[in-house]
Amino acid sequence: MELQDFAPQQFSSRFAFSPAASIVDRRGETAEAMLEFLKLPGLSMHPTAVEVTSEDNREQYRIGLIQIYAVLAGFDDFEDVSGRVREFLQMAAKHLNPPDVESIDVRTCDIAPAESFEALRDRLNEALVSGVGGIKSAIGTALSDSAWVFEFEDSSVSGRVQFGPMRSEQLEEVLQVKDSIEAPPNMLFLAVDAKFQGNEHEDVIERWQGAVAKQRGIAERTGAWLREMVA
Repeated sequence: MELQDFAPQQFSSRFAFSPAASIVDRRGETAEAMLEFLKLPGLSMHPTAVEVTSEDNREQYRIGLIQIYAVLAGFDDFEDVSGRVREFLQMAAKHLNPPDVESIDVRTCDIAPAESFEALRDRLNEALVSGVGGIKSAIGTALSDSAWVFEFEDSSVSGRVQFGPMRSEQLEEVLQVKDSIEAPPNMLFLAVDAKFQGNEHEDVIERWQGAVAKQRGIAERTGAWLREMVA
């Protein structure tokens, strides 16, 4: 069956560190810095964090006691979005001056348009589940949906890969945006979460850029494999 190229729809990243007590006494200053940098009005103050969220919920940013993160969804230009996330993380880390960053998380959600949800579901089941007929018999009724989750871990990275057929309304629920996004009616969904450990004494932005490159490599190789499986 025909499956188009994958394209990212959501990008998020996080710096995690030991508690940085300075945020507790600097929430007002932090809020001003975020509003000036982001030019967004949706500010929320919490006891140990400050958040800024766009009205359509497509952009979320947080500077907190143990983490800094950014989440952007529903975009067309991944390079532009990743650059904006990098600039925010760099600004937030400089503002907060936290202890050494202990881990860097990177997550992307990609979609590949498909002609038919049902055809894609059945093709994936046939290609990936050798005993799919037995599962159908055990359940006693036709399968309406399916999905897969694989976890991975070594000394430098851990995470999970999730994929499966998806409809446009399901994508909106996953991305949690308030306004509808331009999405194909049927698609193959691919999410890759990766947490990278590393040398805390290296430049954190250089570490981050390397983490993003490695995470996208996992996503691109997995996407290529999936396209081969359903072809």
